[in-house]
Amino acid sequence: YDIYLLDIYMPGVTGMSIATELRNRDVKSPIIFLTSSTDHALEAFGVNATHYLLKPYSKENFYAGMDKAMQMVQRNFNGLCFINLVDFDMVYGHRNDVEGYARALSAFDKRLPDFVAQMRDDDLLIITADHGCDPSTASTDHSREYTPMLAYGKKLKQGVNLGTRESFADIGATILQWFDLPTDDIFGNGFLKEILQ
Repeated sequence: YDIYLLDIYMPGVTGMSIATELRNRDVKSPIIFLTSSTDHALEAFGVNATHYLLKPYSKENFYAGMDKAMQMVQRNFNGLCFINLVDFDMVYGHRNDVEGYARALSAFDKRLPDFVAQMRDDDLLIITADHGCDPSTASTDHSREYTPMLAYGKKLKQGVNLGTRESFADIGATILQWFDLPTDDIFGNGFLKEILQ
């Protein structure tokens, strides 16, 4: 991959252990940590991290994420680029800030056509969320069982309704299919055949 965006604390593994393993395998791609903890900032130097971003992010950090996405789409590379616009979750969703969430969606929506215009014929864009966090509910925790998912690419059919998927892992399986990698040993059912022209 061209770039790795890692949280420090993840279920069953740490971003630092993943970064260490990448460096042990002589992977030289940039690593950016996204975390709410300053505890591992010094360790990040040990794995030659490009950046160590603390949550919650400011509005400037949100736009910086979109700027990074634009920089990546303008590069000619073969691989996976994963951009996490965590402000939707940390700054607006969990803080029940409906107006802030709406402004962030509008800002994203305004930038999206520029991103799409830069996409090449063999690019695939998937927009989703990692869990449901509705800022309009009384809870500040995850409040939705399902998340939206949109897929776009010049080689994809338009208007395909994939229905309610069994698992979030279906997206991962579809990405593996896109790169013609095996999906036998993973949980998830790819949907690439359903969306390719």
